[in-house]
Amino acid sequence: MFKGSIILSGLVASLAWSVVVEARPIVIPEGTRVRIRLEERLSSATIEEGQAVRLGVADDIKVNQTTVIKLNSVVNGTVTESVAKRRLGRTGRLDFSVDTINAMDGGKIPVRYTIMKKEGGSHVVRTGVVAALVAMTYPPAAPLVLLATGKDVTLYRGLIFQVFTDTDYEMNSESDAPPQKIMISVTSDTPKVDLYIDDTLYGVLPKTPMVTPGDRHVFRWQLNKDFFCVREFAIARFLELNEVPTEKGCAKK
Repeated sequence: MFKGSIILSGLVASLAWSVVVEARPIVIPEGTRVRIRLEERLSSATIEEGQAVRLGVADDIKVNQTTVIKLNSVVNGTVTESVAKRRLGRTGRLDFSVDTINAMDGGKIPVRYTIMKKEGGSHVVRTGVVAALVAMTYPPAAPLVLLATGKDVTLYRGLIFQVFTDTDYEMNSESDAPPQKIMISVTSDTPKVDLYIDDTLYGVLPKTPMVTPGDRHVFRWQLNKDFFCVREFAIARFLELNEVPTEKGCAKK
């Protein structure tokens, strides 16, 4: 984990600005919504209780414009109930739980089924998605859950439902995961100044965007529609903030 900070500031025309680089861990907030996809066909006729279930993350999950959980990340699930169809027309039973999501840093993120955590501590998923009445959807044209009287229960690949992270999860910046982004603080003594970084609008200052260390980033302070200032910085992984020589400066449109 990187520690420390460095400040680069100055006065450009009528625009006073400053950039503060500070290493902060990336945290996936408790209660973050994650859509999960079933990656295999399950049938109460063949699967056994305790068997692992193949699941995956259905979307990229971002925090402050940084991807913290990637599409198709592995999700760990377990069959919690599997009873084959029985005589006298008794229908089979099938259910599975969602336990954890494999994080980009190699850790595991615990999850729950409800957005709000009830009083009494953790409510990590302990029961199956069917017993918990979790809403499920299928992509267009995909088969529905087979739940007919006197039949085995079949859950088809492509089933999508949502879970929520059960705790704040701090990404480990010292792992072998892709380079972590770091947080910077950009302020201005002049009111109503918009910040652009690499042509992306972050809004009126002050702002605390996340940037990738080691890359060059073009900062633009937009005072109004006619006046703006541009600076280019290279931010090293060890919090060195260096201005890149460039012809960019302040100008009027």
